[in-house]
Amino acid sequence: MRWRDVKYWPRSFKTGVKNLITWFPIIWKDRQWDHYFLLTILSKKLKLMEDYFEKGHIILDTKKVAHTMRQARICAERLKENEYEDPFYEKLNKKWGPPELNWKEADEEGYCELDITHEHVNTKEDEEQYRKEMRRIREQTNALRKQDKEYFCLMFKKYLDTWWE
Repeated sequence: MRWRDVKYWPRSFKTGVKNLITWFPIIWKDRQWDHYFLLTILSKKLKLMEDYFEKGHIILDTKKVAHTMRQARICAERLKENEYEDPFYEKLNKKWGPPELNWKEADEEGYCELDITHEHVNTKEDEEQYRKEMRRIREQTNALRKQDKEYFCLMFKKYLDTWWE
């Protein structure tokens, strides 16, 4: 430790305590088992950095840097929340009726079967059309999710080296 570093201790200590307070709720809820928690941490970090750069400090392009971070953060939050299907299912449920979950006892002891029905699915043709629409929804939502993953990775690849002061 050099003697000149001592003058930064109060500021460094204050920043460290502030970081502990800021990150405590995120780390407390963190778990290791899926990508939701990783994306939560990345979103929080990008938001903190975005806010910092939005204030405009040393570099000239702080607003541009904050904007690229915002884009990456929004994309990460969409991936984390994983609500790609919601608008499609709302439309589907308007057409066919909301799903009704019916649990029946299965042939094997201790097991149940789930039968999902819809008010307006009455014939084999309706069932076929409904299944076709469900497949299309899965394809569309998978494409949207894939597009966000690729864009998120592209943002990191393209801008990571510019996210500094």
